[in-house]
Amino acid sequence: MQKWLAVLVSLLLIFLQGVPAQGAGSAWTGGNTGQVPGELVVKFRTGLSGTEMAETLRLNRASIKGYIPALGVKVLRIPAGLESVAAQQLMASGQVLYAEPNYLAQATYLPNDPYYAGDYQTSRDGRQHQWALPKVNAPAAWDVTRSLNTGLLLAIIDTGIDYAHPDLSAKVARDSAGQVLGYNFVANTADPRDDNGHGTHVSGIAAAATDNSTGIAGISFNSVKIMPIKVLDAAGSGTYSVIVNAIVWAADNGARVISMSLGGGSYSQALQDACNYAWAKGVAIVAASGNDGRKTISYPGGNNHVLAVGASDEQDAIASFSNWGIDVGFAAPGVHILSTMPTYDVNLTTASGFYKNYDSLSGTSMATPFVGGLAAMLLAQNPSQSNVWALQQIQRTADNVSGTANGGWNIHYGYGRINAANAVTNSLRPATVGSFYGQVVNQAGLPVSSATVTAGGLSYKTGSNGMFRLANLPAGNYTVTAKTARYGTASVNAAITSGADVILTVRTPK
Repeated sequence: MQKWLAVLVSLLLIFLQGVPAQGAGSAWTGGNTGQVPGELVVKFRTGLSGTEMAETLRLNRASIKGYIPALGVKVLRIPAGLESVAAQQLMASGQVLYAEPNYLAQATYLPNDPYYAGDYQTSRDGRQHQWALPKVNAPAAWDVTRSLNTGLLLAIIDTGIDYAHPDLSAKVARDSAGQVLGYNFVANTADPRDDNGHGTHVSGIAAAATDNSTGIAGISFNSVKIMPIKVLDAAGSGTYSVIVNAIVWAADNGARVISMSLGGGSYSQALQDACNYAWAKGVAIVAASGNDGRKTISYPGGNNHVLAVGASDEQDAIASFSNWGIDVGFAAPGVHILSTMPTYDVNLTTASGFYKNYDSLSGTSMATPFVGGLAAMLLAQNPSQSNVWALQQIQRTADNVSGTANGGWNIHYGYGRINAANAVTNSLRPATVGSFYGQVVNQAGLPVSSATVTAGGLSYKTGSNGMFRLANLPAGNYTVTAKTARYGTASVNAAITSGADVILTVRTPK
């Protein structure tokens, strides 16, 4: 019997009247972006006489351009092209404490999308703006990645998309004939047109056209393309069998990341098989944790090879509606999130009174595409890297807002709220612990309940879905053992990755 899915979203929407963002042309490309030719910043040794300083300057063909009295630091002019040589000579002289280039820095990139920073009057939430992008440090990430414009495919499995939307039309993947590269599994057609509104909204969060003087910005800037796949009908419901088909289709048609802002309450082996299939083909998979505010993760977020996303608010508090449990991999903003809505009437506008074009919603549905879009941008930046690397990179660079010791995992936040700039610049946060997360299965690949999984002195007893987590183990090599009365005992050897999950499947001998 088919199981029905409900869209995981608490719909809180806004319609925007924005103020154009400023600074749209000023950006740096990350890290050391250059230095002023013919200048050094130097601190001379304390007690150096005027005569000694003058002689040191003469020998290095230098003159004083500026002085910072409070620090005793001077800016020197030297012949252009001799900066490195002069710095080395000054240090070798013993007369200075340090000599370094006068590095250049510029403003962090701000896109010219008018609703990025401008307050917008919403239908239900008052005046809102795209607070979530600065919160996850997206502008600093764009300093590094905004020149990327790849065909990497991010599959949004949802209610479809308004592929003519002015903020989405250029971001939807198309085939050589110009047709949308997606599918409608509800109607069994090649037209994934959105008749609900939810899929268009999550698509904008992940990958709206950015810096196009229109509407909003997407977290992945312009680095990837959206593969829209419709599995939920106008009312926001669909069957597991349709979602299974969609996951397989996305993997077979080149998706590198799958983002699913949907969920159901029951474990399905067919759904697990589809997630295993996509994972084996190198697809990174994220899904919503659910909006019931309780200790239970919806599926596919609760499946192996899928990491569930929790929702946080503007103060980094976990949202009251956000589900929690062992499957949570990360948190992302999910309260009053402004994004695209269809430009035509759909169920959410006619039946619920939400706005067309743009509005705000709340839910773990909104948090999920922040992670999906970031994973896609990371793989666009690092195309030779794997799905394992992409998800671990997001975890290892998250802001550990939960305060978990040693940069570890938390049952509500996972490894913390995502930080896009840290992820793309490989700024790993200090961490000394990580987790083994996965599933115990028998030889037929079916989940094993009541298996006792142990490693490093920790123990976890699996439920009916066979899932387990051994959280916050110190870095090192371990033997993970699953002991069962019916299927025997199995072990796998694995090493902890500090600050991230190591996803395992432990297969019993029977």
